[in-house]
Amino acid sequence: MLEDEPGREQVLADTIRASEEWGFFQVINHGVPDTLMDAAMEMSKRFFALTSAEKEEFKMRQVAGVGYGRFVVERPGVAKDWVDRLQLNSVNKDELEVYDLVLNNPPGCQGLFEKYGNAVYELARRILAILSEGMEQNSEFFYKKTAADGFLRTSINYYPPCPQPDLVMGTSCHEDASSITILQQDDVCGLEVPKVGNWVSVSPIPHAFVVKIGDILQVVSNDKLKSVTHRAVVAGHTGRISIANFLMPRRDTKVQPATELCSKTQPSVFGSMEYGRYLVEVVATNLLRNKVDTLRIKHPVYDSSS
Repeated sequence: MLEDEPGREQVLADTIRASEEWGFFQVINHGVPDTLMDAAMEMSKRFFALTSAEKEEFKMRQVAGVGYGRFVVERPGVAKDWVDRLQLNSVNKDELEVYDLVLNNPPGCQGLFEKYGNAVYELARRILAILSEGMEQNSEFFYKKTAADGFLRTSINYYPPCPQPDLVMGTSCHEDASSITILQQDDVCGLEVPKVGNWVSVSPIPHAFVVKIGDILQVVSNDKLKSVTHRAVVAGHTGRISIANFLMPRRDTKVQPATELCSKTQPSVFGSMEYGRYLVEVVATNLLRNKVDTLRIKHPVYDSSS
């Protein structure tokens, strides 16, 4: 990875620093064709332009499963969420998914997003390799511990125009329960992350991807890489679309700090839990923030036998 590119060590260092300090970074020259990114965004617009009845043919069969759903909901203490969402299994399938979604409208949609998902999945593996090497491990280190035999879930988000955007939130602040998330934005600002008490807008860069560190990578890295808190705001009278790709472990994957990243001076700060249990017991009951803190050990102890 990056062997023939100038400034390789600087790229590795910058990527790790961004992942530690911000929990995200943007990538360009990533290998996913611009034409494929443009086609995915255009197809997303065509899907959300379908009639309500046409979209309902693909409605979700279970909460947070694949399919189409409108999320105009209110949570205690926060503004209403204001987003339409289409979720797809792009690469592999969550073993507990009950819906074999075949997206045949608009025509060509299914094949396009399969091609898009495969390209993003390969990019995700390359990014995990960079993060692994940046942590002085072999290039397959994070992939084997956080994503091997897992699946890629693609969530296409449409934030409709809103006459009173101050009363709603596109998506409330949260972290992702993924290994990493690879996000494609359109040209409308909406993604925000906190820094020093303020929300900072992540400005879209044409044909770039935003890479967000997820909960699973924070745990496996032993708290060195940070699962980024973020939210999406509604852009008034302008609609916005984003395509989020979540790289997820298998449900039976044991999520815990890698022993290679623990030592007597940096003992494990998290316990362990199967990913499926984490989704059910932690994510489903805490949709907003700080989910990984439920795994945090109050008094870390170094286990020399592990």
